[in-house]
Amino acid sequence: MPTSEQQTDAQELLLLRTALQYLDDVLLITDADVASPGPRIVFASANVERLTGYTAHELIGRSPRIFQGRGTDRGTLDRIRSSLASGTAVREDLLNYTRDGREYWVEILIAPIAVDTGSPTHYVSVQRDITERRRLHRATLEAAAHERGAIARDIHDGLAQDLAGMALSLSAVLASGGGLEPDARVALESVRSRAQAACGAARALAYSVAPRDISGADLPDALHELARSVTQGYGVPVTVECDDPSSQHMGNEVAGELFLVAQEATLNAARHSHAARIAISLHVAADEIHLRVADDGQGFDVRRRSSGLGMASMRARARSVGGALSTRTGIGAGTTVDLILPVASD
Repeated sequence: MPTSEQQTDAQELLLLRTALQYLDDVLLITDADVASPGPRIVFASANVERLTGYTAHELIGRSPRIFQGRGTDRGTLDRIRSSLASGTAVREDLLNYTRDGREYWVEILIAPIAVDTGSPTHYVSVQRDITERRRLHRATLEAAAHERGAIARDIHDGLAQDLAGMALSLSAVLASGGGLEPDARVALESVRSRAQAACGAARALAYSVAPRDISGADLPDALHELARSVTQGYGVPVTVECDDPSSQHMGNEVAGELFLVAQEATLNAARHSHAARIAISLHVAADEIHLRVADDGQGFDVRRRSSGLGMASMRARARSVGGALSTRTGIGAGTTVDLILPVASD
């Protein structure tokens, strides 16, 4: 006969199982063996089938890696593994796949459970379906990108073209002679020079407002195009040293974020640093991708400006692809921005 204590425990367990099936969040408990093929599921809430297509019974003894697929981000998985190895809880957004191959996004919280020993014996994960949230976020970004594209076209095809036409007209007047007085010629030369600079700046602005989609194979060309645009628009020579990133089979998301960080850092240097030169470098190794933007300008007090919007944006972009951003600078010492992205081995 079960003792009264055992009966109470059984009733509480039944109550817990019943309550969990009414929650939107999915609860999984695994053992702590992270070696291949990964931790094994020892408990799954009944509502797991609504999210994954697998029944709770089917998942017992299998690894959560069953939910992963070709689009699951390796950097996110590495961060999860690193946190669990250090015995700390971790929260991430993760792309998973249902039993029939449909993609879905979860916000996942994983925490270690230590019983008596002090070392984790199990991991508990709570997974919340955020597929619709991500879809709405993507739709918002696409709408914003469409608006930025329209603004960029107006700047490039309208303002920049008008300024270019003005500069050409002034060049024609100056070339014809036309009996211009010396003072008038100097004034026209100045206006033409300013029109040319403003045209370049307008084109650089148009490019920064709405950069095109970039794949890994396109990234070197995009960085060279950025350098030309900033050099012309702001009069600061920008050089590019770039390895071929194709060996890493770099995805569009990573390439796009790397480019946007390079663009932000380069434009900041061109606009604010009073630099004589800016250098962009991209080096690709077997275990990491290293992007650097360095200038020889006036630098800044990192304690005052490290939390600025531009810096925060670059850090967020670095984190989104599993990288880390660092800045070295000082008054009169120029500025170097480094983004290092570890590459997970297959």
